[in-house]
Amino acid sequence: MTMRTFPMFGVRWVKLPIRITAPNAKEKFTDWIANRGGVFQWLNVNLSGGNDLFTPAKDDAGNDYPKPHWGVDNKPILITDISAFEFVKMVEVKRFRVALRRGAQGLSIKLTDASSRKLRNWLDKFGPNSIYEFDYSVQEAVILIPENEFEELNKTASKKSLFKKTLRKM
Repeated sequence: MTMRTFPMFGVRWVKLPIRITAPNAKEKFTDWIANRGGVFQWLNVNLSGGNDLFTPAKDDAGNDYPKPHWGVDNKPILITDISAFEFVKMVEVKRFRVALRRGAQGLSIKLTDASSRKLRNWLDKFGPNSIYEFDYSVQEAVILIPENEFEELNKTASKKSLFKKTLRKM
């Protein structure tokens, strides 16, 4: 699928296809398009972070679905074509322990500078589509990449000793 962009709201741009990494989302979105009037994409406007949200266009009673959170725009984008989405299964390729520290105000927990550098370095090594999440139960960072890129890395792993030890499928 080719990458396309189109202007929204004068200054906002939405890149297509929209990458979705949530498991079982394709079945849910297909059902929403067929039976609930499409998929609403609610663009994130919260400056503190967060992601875009997706809801069915209509609720069970046939009314427009209400705004799901204060941190999203008031006017959602209606998507009625499943090809606007790219559904990606993410695969674990690296897991490592991270060190934590208190935030400046003492109310939050953050990565130490060394752990932040280590995380950024691993993300750079696995490419622009790599993402991370935290396994809080064992205090580890987990690097994930799309499954198709995992297969490509697996083929070249014998040539690159760096990836021999780090690649493993979940």
